[in-house]
Amino acid sequence: MKWTSLAIVLVAIGTTGCASNRLVDSEVQSFSGLPASALQGSATYRFERLPSQQSYGEAQSKLEKVATEALAKNGLTLLQDRAGTPRYTVQIGARTQREAHSPWDDGFPSSFFHNREMVVASNGVVVMTTPMPRAELPWFQREVSLLIRDAASNKVVYETRAAHAGRWADGSAVLPAMFTAALSGFPNPPNGARKVLVDVQ
Repeated sequence: MKWTSLAIVLVAIGTTGCASNRLVDSEVQSFSGLPASALQGSATYRFERLPSQQSYGEAQSKLEKVATEALAKNGLTLLQDRAGTPRYTVQIGARTQREAHSPWDDGFPSSFFHNREMVVASNGVVVMTTPMPRAELPWFQREVSLLIRDAASNKVVYETRAAHAGRWADGSAVLPAMFTAALSGFPNPPNGARKVLVDVQ
C-alpha cells in the first residue's frame, strides 16, 4: 500500500508538470517617484554601467537584453548609441548564489544517508545497511535590481528589486521572469513588499 500510494503521487506530480507552466515566485519591493503620466510622450532610455560592470562584457550585454524585454512590456524604449538623448538612464544588477542544500532539508549530513541506513529486522534487531546513493539537490538564491534615473537631472525616479529562491538551475528562464516581476505595477507600484508570480513557458 505504501509503494502504491507513492507511485500515485509521483504520477500526479509528473502529470501536473506536463499540463501547466512553471511559476516563478519573487519577493518584490519597489519605490517610485514617477507620476502616472510618466509613460506619455517619449519614454526612452539608455543603460548605465558601473565601472565594475564594464569588465563583464558579453555577460552584462545578455543581462541588459533580458531587462530590455521587461522594460519594453512597460512602454520604455531602448535608444541605441547616437540615436538622440534619452529621457531616462537605467542601471541593472543581478546576483546568483548557489548553495549545497535547500533550507528545507532535514539537517542530516548527506554522508549519513550515503553511508548507512537503519532498518528494523523481523526479530526487532536494528541493522545498519548501505542504501542507494542519492543525488545532491542544490539551492539557488537570486536577486535582480533596477534603478531608473531622469537623464536630465540624474535624479533616481524608480527603484525596484526582486528576490527568488529555488532549485531551478536554468537562470536563462528564471531571470527574465524576475525582471518582469520587478517591474510589475510600473510606474506606480503598490506600497510595501509583495509576492509576484510569473508564468514561465
